[in-house]
Amino acid sequence: MEIFLSVLCILIVSIAGFALVIVYNQKKIEVLEVRTEEALKNIDYFLAKKQEILEKSIPLIVDSNKRKYGKKEMMETLIKNKNIRRDFYQRDNDLRENLKEFYQIIDDDEKLKETKEIKELYYQTIEIENDLNASKKYFNKILNKIEKEFTKFPRKFLKKLLKYQQREKFNTKKEATLEILKENAPSK
Repeated sequence: MEIFLSVLCILIVSIAGFALVIVYNQKKIEVLEVRTEEALKNIDYFLAKKQEILEKSIPLIVDSNKRKYGKKEMMETLIKNKNIRRDFYQRDNDLRENLKEFYQIIDDDEKLKETKEIKELYYQTIEIENDLNASKKYFNKILNKIEKEFTKFPRKFLKKLLKYQQREKFNTKKEATLEILKENAPSK
């Protein structure tokens, strides 16, 4: 009987210990998940700021280039699918393309390039792009940390238990276009 009670106690302690390890690791993963959500909120904020700047630029570009662009055409060219709710990744890609067009329009028009308002918007976009890239790198870093955590035991078990779905990472490679445009930036 003593052997049975000893085995039973060892079994109970082992199960309790395993449960504590699982709970501890689950909390650790939950903290990382909260950090990814915070990073996504920052990314959303910077994408909204980028959208806002592009919208502010439209009347300035249209007024400067009445012959070249109509307001409707500029709205369609610079701001694509504004009212459609897309995921962060698609929204980021669309706004990146819009920003390239914005830089190209400014680069092609010397008169527009020297306008005070356009200069301010231009430098704001560069600042927001830097902040956005920092937020995307932070988000990716957290995802890498989560992936690394799930490679260890007992987190592999926890990954299956929680049915964790791996998230897509953001593209954080600096584009050559942005670097070239910074070099050709309007003078302050």
